[in-house]
Amino acid sequence: MDVISLHPDKYKVFALSANTDWE
Repeated sequence: MDVISLHPDKYKVFALSANTDWE
């Protein structure tokens, strides 16, 4: 699931940190 796509502003920093986990 692309959570970053839903909230690129809030999940952007979080996604970068856990990019390996969130794909």
